[in-house]
Amino acid sequence: MVNMLTVTPPRKVQIFPASTVRALRRRGAYQRFIVVCLVQQVSSITKSVLAKQLAKKFGMSLKNAYTHTYMELNESLLPSGIVEQDGVLPATRGPRIFQLNGVPCFRLSALGMLVACSLDEIGINERILLFRRYLDADRSWQKDSRKEELLSHLQVYPEFTLELLKHGVSQYLEGKVEHPLSVLPMRKTSTFKDLWQ
Repeated sequence: MVNMLTVTPPRKVQIFPASTVRALRRRGAYQRFIVVCLVQQVSSITKSVLAKQLAKKFGMSLKNAYTHTYMELNESLLPSGIVEQDGVLPATRGPRIFQLNGVPCFRLSALGMLVACSLDEIGINERILLFRRYLDADRSWQKDSRKEELLSHLQVYPEFTLELLKHGVSQYLEGKVEHPLSVLPMRKTSTFKDLWQ
């Protein structure tokens, strides 16, 4: 059985357009970019590193980029469970609170890995690897009999499987399903091949 996430995403997560007619909002573009940056990093990174990359990508001042990074992380990505704090770096300069507590670092959570698998900005091979990593790391999938079937369908029909996952992530962020993988076939008799045809 799929492990249900306990975190309900806030409405401020705008990674996908609200409808097929609407374009992606600016906040959604920033959120997507932050997720993509976190995927591309070997280890966790700080808000200031994310802000520098955001400023470069969107051609804004570093001050505005830091404000947007702070807002998207604290109001959307952290509360929704897409991003999580991953330790702190010691600081000798800067605000007193950072000198005492350190500078927080961030990484993608398990949910964040699924969200990243649904973003077209990331190459298909990297998305397949991310999905495999998620399935290997999630304890509920380690004993699930459907794991091998899912992995084989990911190998045979990678685009379709990732598109189905994208639909599940979108439905989850809208609050329509309890988990992004809830859209996957639940019965042993129903397979991806049946959905493809």
